[in-house]
Order: sequence, then structure tokens, then C-alpha cells
Amino acid sequence: EFVFTNPKYFRINEGKLNMEITASTIEQYASDETMYAKNITFELFNDDGEKSAEGKGNLLSANLETGLYYLFDNIIIKSFEKNITITASSIKWNDESEQLTTEINNPSESQVFITSDDDPKFKIQGYGFSGSGFDHSFTFTGEVSGEITTNK
Repeated sequence: EFVFTNPKYFRINEGKLNMEITASTIEQYASDETMYAKNITFELFNDDGEKSAEGKGNLLSANLETGLYYLFDNIIIKSFEKNITITASSIKWNDESEQLTTEINNPSESQVFITSDDDPKFKIQGYGFSGSGFDHSFTFTGEVSGEITTNK
């Protein structure tokens, strides 16, 4: 068991930086490959070394063996490649399937807000969110509302 105060983590893949994480506290447990963090911020980088996304949340629970990451409370994720911002109170990332999801079974924690300032501009909120890291599509399986504004 390790406890780090104000750490900065870097994930390097094939000699290239692909993630940077900072937090106020990180607890790491080798026995079950889990990590817990408070006040976390992260940045993701593409193969060209450019920042592709950034985000933050108050709490993180991660299983490094399974590649499942759970963020809780005041979550903001910005994709610079797609120019969208996602906000939520609870969200899960699956490294293997590259899926960002919420639980529809818990409506109080599954509402997601997505905004974009591109043309068309949109603001969408809904429940049962699922977003794909492969094709950058997203869907809602529950109630959805929002507005779309075009310059045409």
C-alpha cells in the first residue's frame, strides 16, 4: 500500500506520453491493482503529442488490472478533438472497450450534460449515457432533452 500527497503520474506507451494525472491524494494497493484518488485532474495526448482531452473529478476509483476507472462528483471532461464538454456526477471508463458510460439504474447519478460550441452548437442532457472512444459517437438509453443552434 502506498499513499501519495500531491502526486503527478505519467503514462507512457511505446515511448510517448499518453496520459498525465495529478491529484491531492492517491492511494495505490498492489495486492489487488487498485488506485483511489481525490481531486484528480488528467490530460490525454494523441500520437502526435498534442493534448486531445482533459478532465477532472473529485474522486477516482481505478482497477489497473481490469482497466475500469470510475469518476465521481463534479466531473468535467473536455475533448479538444471533437470540441465537446461532458459534465456528470458519476461516470465509468473502460480501457478495453474504450467506452465512457453511466448507469441508467441510478437516475440521480446518471444524468450527463454535453455541450459544443461548433456549428451546429448544442446542449444536450440525458440519462443512460454511452460514448465510444473508437468512433466518437454517443447515445442515451434514457430520457434526453436539449437544443441545437445552427448558423444556416
